[in-house]
Amino acid sequence: MKNFLFFLLIISNYTFGQVCIEPNSDNWKIKRQQIISQLQSSNYFRNDPCDHTKKLVRFNIHFMLRSDGTGNFNETGSTSPDGASGYEIAIKGDKAMNDRLYNAVMNIVPAPPGDNLPFCWNKQYNMVLDAVYFHRDDNNFNYFIQNSTLHNLYGIDKANVMNIYLTDDPSDRSTSHGDANSLDQDYNIEKFFGVCNLFYSYPQYLSANPIEFFYDGYGYTFNHEMGHLFGLSHTVLYNNSKYCPTDNFRGPLGQSVDTNCDDGCPDTPTAWYITDVLEVQNGVQTKVHPGISPCGWKHGGITYCSNNQMDYAGSPALTACQLGIIHTGLSAGLSRYTVCDALASDNNYTDIGFPKVSYYGNNVTIGTSNSIATLDNKEEAHIYFSNQVVLNPLEITGKTVNFSDNSDIKFEVILPVCTGTPH
Repeated sequence: MKNFLFFLLIISNYTFGQVCIEPNSDNWKIKRQQIISQLQSSNYFRNDPCDHTKKLVRFNIHFMLRSDGTGNFNETGSTSPDGASGYEIAIKGDKAMNDRLYNAVMNIVPAPPGDNLPFCWNKQYNMVLDAVYFHRDDNNFNYFIQNSTLHNLYGIDKANVMNIYLTDDPSDRSTSHGDANSLDQDYNIEKFFGVCNLFYSYPQYLSANPIEFFYDGYGYTFNHEMGHLFGLSHTVLYNNSKYCPTDNFRGPLGQSVDTNCDDGCPDTPTAWYITDVLEVQNGVQTKVHPGISPCGWKHGGITYCSNNQMDYAGSPALTACQLGIIHTGLSAGLSRYTVCDALASDNNYTDIGFPKVSYYGNNVTIGTSNSIATLDNKEEAHIYFSNQVVLNPLEITGKTVNFSDNSDIKFEVILPVCTGTPH
């Protein structure tokens, strides 16, 4: 038996759309305002609102298939026109999410008495794909089945990992859209969301567009829905919000909306400002899609449209207040979903490979002296640890690994920077 101890530090015609079911309960709105008030009273906004320890957040991907294995990406790639398996889609999608977690300055700054707080170049969080699962179930294949049903049936490690369900929506396959289950940061609420029709959009990108555009939409849509799970609303509450239904045009031009229809952050524009000021300039309707506030998918490059990650723009901007809400949650009630929270105990893995992609522990042991852990050709393994990793005999595509000359293998050993005590 030969043991290895090895460290690698890392810094750490079809449209996409976001249709978000937001349970905007009074309880959630009160908690959100309490967080913002705490940030304000602690001078967070005035001291260094960008000073956050980097968080790595775990999630699972679930592909819902018909009982005959069709209707979505499967394990082998036999349902995809280019042979892409669900594993490949999920892994590339994870990269697409992280590639689009850069920040951008907001196009629309708040009107007085709003507050233009400092701009944070780094969001200081990334996503970590935990595992990829496939479920054959005719009864729960379609999008209109509430994703809480899917989560109750198929959620994996629900106490520690956010779960994403990829489904079909036969009523509207012209867009890929999703919904999140909860904006609350309560420790006891499991986090999950659903996205539909990725499978049906994929061939259209293969035939008509660079496939990078598919992953562009994948990354922005998933990051938007993750923002909801972290506790963020749209910068203007709209779509399925019983409090502030701003999804319908309310002419005549210039008519005011409820000024309480807002996400509560002082550095994002209010519903009043977007509707009364930006929608109409000199009596002229300026919006690309009147009634779709603010502007809609992929119009974030237009200066009078929102480019906020939490609007329907397919854009990346997050403000200091929004990042404060995210990191407050990930440091408290949502910390159980972070990689650092998974490093408290020692873990032994006799084997590695799909469906798992990532592995965690204080001391991590891969394989045993009597059992060789194997990693097949297209599988990946990312080991997150806080003390040491011991690799017993490990084979990748039929040969024992020599790390000095196998730079192309998809195997990483990662030491995240963690502070505090895991829960």
